[in-house]
Amino acid sequence: MYLTIKIYMLKDLKAARLLSFEPFDLAQGKLRLELNFPACRQAGRFGRPSSLTRRIKNKGFTLIELMVVIGIIGVLAAGLVATINPFTQFAKARDARRKSDLKTIVTLLEQYYNDNNSYPSAGSCGNGLGQWVYTSTGGACGTSGGSMWIPALAKYAQALPVDPINNTAGPWVTGRYTYAYGNVSSDGQHYDLVAQLENHADPDRCELKNYIWHLAPNSSPPPPWHWCVDALGGGPWSIYLYSLDQ
Repeated sequence: MYLTIKIYMLKDLKAARLLSFEPFDLAQGKLRLELNFPACRQAGRFGRPSSLTRRIKNKGFTLIELMVVIGIIGVLAAGLVATINPFTQFAKARDARRKSDLKTIVTLLEQYYNDNNSYPSAGSCGNGLGQWVYTSTGGACGTSGGSMWIPALAKYAQALPVDPINNTAGPWVTGRYTYAYGNVSSDGQHYDLVAQLENHADPDRCELKNYIWHLAPNSSPPPPWHWCVDALGGGPWSIYLYSLDQ
């Protein structure tokens, strides 16, 4: 036998009525309880919220719960930063700009060549091995730096690209970020155009590409000489050089 108790919450929330009892056998130990609260979700319309509703609304996080949540967020944030590594992403973006800038300069040099059948000298340094102009100041010829650091190209552009960091003249040593144009052969048919990459894993770095100095055939010593391998002019130079040459 069962004892069935059915409790219904009235819509006016003023009373609860015991609707039915049935005899039951205590020896059987069976008790069935059925609850039905059809008005709970309408408490706001028919009366004051129940004490249960008030307790739920007033319940907040404990200090320990907050510390656990903050700790989890911290771990996730640290993992995300380690995965994305924003500093590397910024370096990659600057390297992409460097490659694009050098291609732009090559295009301007080709326009000059089409008009003059030779490439321009390295400013007042003229032609020859070790004669360079740079996007940053400090060049030996006094023509480095500024927006027109290859003066002969002023006819073809209002301003030339410069390195995003542009800190020290001469990209030969790791950590020096500047563009360099020079090593123009005596006949004006060859030149070197060089930058340095920040991302040391870049597949276009000198360590993997093994860029060469483009010297005239009668240079001493004769070409080819490799930027980041041979000891020409005080090298070998940084393995992170990037070069577009003719």
